[in-house]
Amino acid sequence: TGRTSGATAGLLQQAGMQTSPVKIRMTGRGRAVRRSYAIETALIAGAAALLIFYVDLPVALRLAQSAAGEAGLPRLDAVAHLGRGEYYAFGAVLLLGLGLWLLRRPEARRRRSGWRLLRAGSLIAGTLASGHLVVFALKQTIARLRPAELATHGDYGFAMPFSGEPFTSLPSSHGFTAFAMAAVLSRLQPELRAVLFGAAMLVAVQRMLAQQHFLSDIFVSLFLALIVSSAVQAAWQAVAPRLARRLLRRPAISAA
Repeated sequence: TGRTSGATAGLLQQAGMQTSPVKIRMTGRGRAVRRSYAIETALIAGAAALLIFYVDLPVALRLAQSAAGEAGLPRLDAVAHLGRGEYYAFGAVLLLGLGLWLLRRPEARRRRSGWRLLRAGSLIAGTLASGHLVVFALKQTIARLRPAELATHGDYGFAMPFSGEPFTSLPSSHGFTAFAMAAVLSRLQPELRAVLFGAAMLVAVQRMLAQQHFLSDIFVSLFLALIVSSAVQAAWQAVAPRLARRLLRRPAISAA
């Protein structure tokens, strides 16, 4: 009814949502943005290539020599847990479940909270799922040897696609997860941006100190994290208005 639609629109506006579906049209500006993305991608690929050919090897050798010394380097192993995707996936499931439950409550305040939780859970889950598919595909096709093999056997390079471990260095799964979650969570809590990306940088440093990844692996992971999280955010903005109308319209208002 009109009354229900008006109440739904009010909840949408209070939750910071648009009340009309997002329409995407390819304009001159849109084409310029696509060209800009293409140029940025080419620059990132060039920078990654420079790191692979001129920086990765000396940095990895230096880290290996330092780790082999008497004092060695701190491995920061506990920090690696911040890059474990299963922890964030579990949190996303909790957010989605609690959000859907709150959306069925009659109080507008709880339903607004439910919508925010649903948004957070969807962004986290969508970024993790789509991003790790990309990371897995790149790991298997690029088949780069991990730096630990350089320290123990002196081996360095690439293998045929789908060679399996230890040819799974590029990109870093932990690095992607840490940077992607920092990007997603900083959109939800902008005031924590510096803390979140600082923690992600610690994960990246730990993966290099543990001789699991080269510098370029981390660099590519950061790039993928920003691209995937932005794409998932754009997809959410496209579907959220229609989803919000469907969820906020029922059944709480009719049951009130």
